[in-house]
Amino acid sequence: MKMERNAEYLMLREELNHTQNDLDFALSRACTRLRQKKRLRMFTVPARAILALAVVFVLLVNLSWSFALACSGVPVLSDLAAAVAFSPSLKAMVQYGYVQYFKQEQTQNGLTMKIEYLVVDQKQINIYYKLHDEAGKSYGVFPESVVMRHGEFCDIVGMRGDGVLEGSDGLRCVQLEIGNADVPRTLRLTFVARELIPDGSGGFLPSENKAAEFMFSIGFNPDFTRQAEVYTINQSFTLDGQTFTVTTVEVFPTQTRVNLEADAANTSWITELFCYIEDESGTRYDRPEEGMLSTIEDDKPMRNAFRLESPYFGGGKQLTLYILGAALLDKDAPSVKVDLKNNTAHGLPDGITFVGTEREDDLVRLRFSLRRTGNLLYRSESGNDVSLDSRYYSLSDPSVKTARENFQEYSEYDPETQEETYVVNAGESSVVYLLPAYTRIFEAQSPIFIEIK
Repeated sequence: MKMERNAEYLMLREELNHTQNDLDFALSRACTRLRQKKRLRMFTVPARAILALAVVFVLLVNLSWSFALACSGVPVLSDLAAAVAFSPSLKAMVQYGYVQYFKQEQTQNGLTMKIEYLVVDQKQINIYYKLHDEAGKSYGVFPESVVMRHGEFCDIVGMRGDGVLEGSDGLRCVQLEIGNADVPRTLRLTFVARELIPDGSGGFLPSENKAAEFMFSIGFNPDFTRQAEVYTINQSFTLDGQTFTVTTVEVFPTQTRVNLEADAANTSWITELFCYIEDESGTRYDRPEEGMLSTIEDDKPMRNAFRLESPYFGGGKQLTLYILGAALLDKDAPSVKVDLKNNTAHGLPDGITFVGTEREDDLVRLRFSLRRTGNLLYRSESGNDVSLDSRYYSLSDPSVKTARENFQEYSEYDPETQEETYVVNAGESSVVYLLPAYTRIFEAQSPIFIEIK
């Protein structure tokens, strides 16, 4: 019996020894699996981190203009930044990355035109380019035609530009202003280069001969043409007995358009609206320093859309339009008669005096002085303070309007003396008639404010 007990004891010890070996094996396997998991984690964690970094990278490239430039190897746009420094709206567009790189060039007769950048929205096209001449002469570049894909002419209501922009390393700009239509997807633009010839008075005139002709087909990336913010207003106001209605305010990245309608009973046209927009933080958006200030209604002197700088990127939650006054033109206002023989002028607008004339062969310099002490100062489409409408002149007969392209040579303004000079080709005529730009400038006793949003 004792022997059997001993035998059972030995068998149990043997089984326990086998269990220990099995446990050792299980522990070994568990340790092995743990090591495998650690190795796997060493690979999976970086993979997730890399994926996260990739997502952040994509977001930064799309949301951060400076980051995208740094990663793409594109140098900082110092030349373009200098070119748009005069315009807060264009400056904001460049800062927010609404720049399309074009990088195309053409060479003809030793003259090279290279388009560098496009800054575009629904209503304005800004083409930035450089011009190089092997002979070192000075040239002006002028758009000759702007045609859409199907051969139709684009709704261009204004063009501005040429001349090297200050601090831009030789960069120039042609600005095209679109009317009621939107910027199309594709345009074919023809530019003509003409040599600039001294005019004898310190200025330059383009030669009649074409030095070169360049044709570019330009496609606009829709990612760079932002939709406008359009606010329906339909609020009327009265200035000096004349009633006008602000119908809509359109906020584009490049500009703001304040659209007006005139009351049918008005006896005067509005030719300038003195106004600005302000947001809740006090940021003010005034008339642009350069470029178009307004557009004309059909063939009438009435101006029905006025331009201001854009609050598109300003982030303001509240916008208010403040109206200070207007330049008004009586519908029955007579033409201004300039007697070249007797050196006199009659029918000038308020605040304008006639300085005199200077004649050299067929060219006559008509000098006017604008001296105002009020807060309002009329300014022409070219940005000058003016007394007269430079669209039309007439010789001998005030009922005949002659287009300025056939009559006016150029105009100049001296801000120090506040004198403006029109140089006209009067031929043998002793009388010149000019259409006044306004009859009077009316300043509201207190600003009229209209809430936009």
